[in-house]
Formats: sequence, C-alpha cells, structure tokens
Amino acid sequence: MYGEAVVESVYQRGAWHNWYRMRRWIEREGETGDTGPPEELRHLAEDIRILQEDGVAFTESPRLAYQLLRNHCPHEPRPRRP
Repeated sequence: MYGEAVVESVYQRGAWHNWYRMRRWIEREGETGDTGPPEELRHLAEDIRILQEDGVAFTESPRLAYQLLRNHCPHEPRPRRP
C-alpha cells in the first residue's frame, strides 16, 4: 500500500488536471524515477483508475487526493470494467 508521500511525489511530477493523465503518466513513466516503489505506484495507478471509473471529481490537492483514494478505493484489487 502506498502512503501520502507517494501521492505527493506524483503530484509534484506534473500539472495534473484529471485522473486519466495522472494514471497514464504513472503507468508509462512513474517507475523510471524516484517517485516511489514500483509496487506502490502500480497500486496507486489502479486506485486512480477506480476513482476515474466511478466519476470522482479530480482534485489538485495531493492531501485531498490521498484521502479520496483511502476512503473510496478497496484495499484489494477490483476487476476492470469491460
């Protein structure tokens, strides 16, 4: 499980305006730098996908994003929608 520091680190890597772009960046480039441990980044990307699919409004606040992720997302993987 990722911590708030990993979420903050991702937010510092770009000027994000939606969950989709943030998730795609994590999937494509997140593991190439010092953003966080690869396993934690994969889990974060999956949780962001859930927020996106459920229509949760994007926030530019890393702290609020972390709270949304912790409160909204299950701690076990959820199947992808077809």
